[in-house]
Amino acid sequence: MDPFFLAIQSQMWNSWFQETIPALDNQTPTEAAKTARGRKKLDELLALYDEMSARRRPDDGSSPNCNVPSKYARWKLGYGPGNPQEFIQEESILNYQSNSQQRPTVRKERHAQRLAKKIGAIWIPMRCEVSGCLKRGDDVKSCSSCGCAYYCGKNHQTQDWNRHKLDCKALRKVHDLQPRPFNPLRELEKYPLLCFPIEGQGDKKQIKCFVCHSSSKEVDITYTECCNLPICDNSHEYQQFSYSRDFCERSHLTYTACAHHMQEGHEGDWRSCAKCCGVENNVRRFRATNGFCATPCLEEFIPQGSMITTGCDHRGCKNRMIPGHSKMSFVNGKQLCGTCSQSYLFTEQIHYNMKQCILLNNYFFKIYHCRLPIRLRKTS
Repeated sequence: MDPFFLAIQSQMWNSWFQETIPALDNQTPTEAAKTARGRKKLDELLALYDEMSARRRPDDGSSPNCNVPSKYARWKLGYGPGNPQEFIQEESILNYQSNSQQRPTVRKERHAQRLAKKIGAIWIPMRCEVSGCLKRGDDVKSCSSCGCAYYCGKNHQTQDWNRHKLDCKALRKVHDLQPRPFNPLRELEKYPLLCFPIEGQGDKKQIKCFVCHSSSKEVDITYTECCNLPICDNSHEYQQFSYSRDFCERSHLTYTACAHHMQEGHEGDWRSCAKCCGVENNVRRFRATNGFCATPCLEEFIPQGSMITTGCDHRGCKNRMIPGHSKMSFVNGKQLCGTCSQSYLFTEQIHYNMKQCILLNNYFFKIYHCRLPIRLRKTS
């Protein structure tokens, strides 16, 4: 296929997987594939695509067929049969990169290391965590165990220990976490409220990515639409469903409150938006405090004594999770840690197999068409 048409086909396929579709109740195919109703609508949509593709003349090479093959789509979305060897051609189209349009990223080692730190970074305010204490900056010192909480002295640290010990133990276990202390007043001096998008960034060739500090000699540079800051323009190298955070622009668009604020059409500065930055169940928002944010949200949305970690909802489990950094999943409305999630699904699989055996032994009918529960189909 012509490289131009191949690039168009790849772009259309990627858009189909990522963008919302009205026929799927305004869900993305990835979201729709998680429910029985969504899969039914997906099957109807894919059947329509197959019908449209079948009507194309075999010799019609004037334009590429931008409809995603139904069998490949079901496998890619996790609810259809297949294997990587069977879909080598489709995978090459989905991940196609046009070398004539954008060059590959070649970061310097120090910039790659800086990006790794930003991936694990979390903004920590330099102020005493005891509610009502006004000391901050040079008057406070960090917790020697986790480095993610500050106190003005031993008395206040002891006073807050019953709360902080839950965070402290969990934070110490995460070796790649990078606490990034900040002075709230100095951050406001650097980026005053309503300064985004910033005007007048100068020559793109002399600008460095605000995340990893790579220059235009290492990677193409673009500007974020939400805050107009220079950033690596290498999202075309991202491999679908890898969830890698090594791509600065994509990570900023996906994981920050800054980009979310713009995408949702909220007014004002994102740092003062309660919808984008407000705490949930006394837990700080990951998207407002991670390393891909040029600056953190306002201090009022990181209240003194608020938690960085959140608990597992499984009965008896004492594990704590760091949103955005720890493995966690939602099963039947419950927030589970990685260990409990695997245990829960394993137990459900055993119960399912037992029921299948009872049906076969006691009622003597074939059960080949009996379907797994939705939450088990990807693991079976």
